[in-house]
This record gives sequence, C-alpha cells and structure tokens, in this order.
Amino acid sequence: MGDNKKPLLSSTPPPPPPPLLLLLRRRRRQLLRRRRRRRRQRRRHLAAAADAALSTVAAVLIGGAIIAFAVIIYLAIGVIGFSRPSALYVKTPTSPTVDALYFSVSTLATVGYGDAHPGTSLFKVLSVPFTLLGYALLNLLVAVTVPAAAKLLAVLRRRYRVLIAAAAILLPVAAGALVFHFVETQGWVDSVYMSVISVTTVGYGDEVFKTRPGRAFASVWLLIGMLSVTHSFNFLVDKLLDWWTPRTNFVTRKGNRRKNYTVLVEMRLAALGQMESLGDE
Repeated sequence: MGDNKKPLLSSTPPPPPPPLLLLLRRRRRQLLRRRRRRRRQRRRHLAAAADAALSTVAAVLIGGAIIAFAVIIYLAIGVIGFSRPSALYVKTPTSPTVDALYFSVSTLATVGYGDAHPGTSLFKVLSVPFTLLGYALLNLLVAVTVPAAAKLLAVLRRRYRVLIAAAAILLPVAAGALVFHFVETQGWVDSVYMSVISVTTVGYGDEVFKTRPGRAFASVWLLIGMLSVTHSFNFLVDKLLDWWTPRTNFVTRKGNRRKNYTVLVEMRLAALGQMESLGDE
C-alpha cells in the first residue's frame, strides 16, 4: 500500500500560459523598456540643455557686466550733463539729479514721454550723440540678453515656458500700474494705461511720472520692464510661428498636390491624343 502513494508535489511542468497572456506580457515589457528609454533620453536632453544654458549664461554674464558698466557710465554722463541749470525743460520739476536721471533712462529706453527735453540749443546738439549712443547700448543689451533668456526657457518644461513668458509681461505692467496708482495717485485705468505704453516704449506723454519717488522708480523700472516685455513677446511670437508654419505648409503641400495631379492628367491626355493620331495614320 505504501508503494502506491502519490507524491505530494507533481513532477510534471505547469501548463504553458495561453498565447494572449504571453502577448500581453511581452507588450508590457516593451512598454516598460520604451518608457525607460524615453526617460533616459529626456534626462540626457535636459542635462545637455542645462550645460548649454549655463555656458550661455556665463558668457552673457561677462558680456552683460561690460555692457552694464557702459550703461552706468552712460547714465552718469547724462546725470552730470543734464542736471545743470537750463539744461532740461521739465514740465513738473522735482530735483535736478532725479530729473536728469529720469531723462537719461527714458532716452536710453526710447520711451520719449516729452515731459523732459533739452532746454537750449547747445543741449539739443549734445543730446544727438547722447541719443545715438543710448540706442547703440540698447541694441547691445537686447542682443546679449535674448540668447540667455531663450536658453533658460529651453531648460524648462514646455508647458511652463509660455506661463513664464506671460508672467514676464504681466509683472512689469502690474508693478508700474501699482506705483503709478499709489505714488502718483492716479486711477486704475490711467495707471494700467501708463504702464503699458511705457514698457512697450510708446510713450504718448499724456500720462507721465510727476513726483520724485515716481521718477526714481521709473529710472529703474523702465529699462527692466522694456527688456522683459521685449524678450517675452519675441518668445511668444516664435511659438506662434512654430504652431502656424506646419499648417500653412500643409495648405501649400495640398495645393502642390493638386497642381501635380493637373499636370499628370494633362500629360496623360496628351499621350492619348498622340496614340489616337498614330492609330489614324
């Protein structure tokens, strides 16, 4: 009887899983490998973008320090030269130094409110090279800071880039509107209006800073706000063109396809005409 006992564990191998289960397991392993590959590629891409951004920022810092020093020298020349008596005609004068700095920054930022301008023919002549030098410095500032801003945005995730660009537009506008409302004691409509026409360098001149704290704030805010808004709009326009160009290319390809189809039909009709003429002969 003892010899007829069956073993507790069967020596036969388990039955193989059905083909569908094997296919699902294989598909799951493929998806996991693909996800790991994508993560590694994303990490390598981010690391390369970060290295490129750091190298660009380092180069920009060196060039930016030189240009910032040139801007400081430019503003110092403007303050020393245009703070003299009768050098400027200011509608609402506050302090010669603050008014001269305010005039120099508005000239550098190409805002041109019109509330402060040279008061004599001599200073009008001197303002010509001063304005040309400021315009050259402004172009250098834009040329140096645009690549750095683009590289820094490239490191971020795609969904955050547009948000940061929009925030870089809204924050200077909001800061200018708040200061113009509380310091210059103007309404909210005039404050937002004044802020927008300032950071976009339109400068109609109907709303201007009239107090000493307001002009001191404008001397710092105008240049920073103008550069921030310029870079952000450049980035948003590039994104809009990236979105729009494939759609226009699709329309162009569709039109070219129709033209090619028309040419093909004409060629076939011409070939049929030649065959008929040969048959008649």
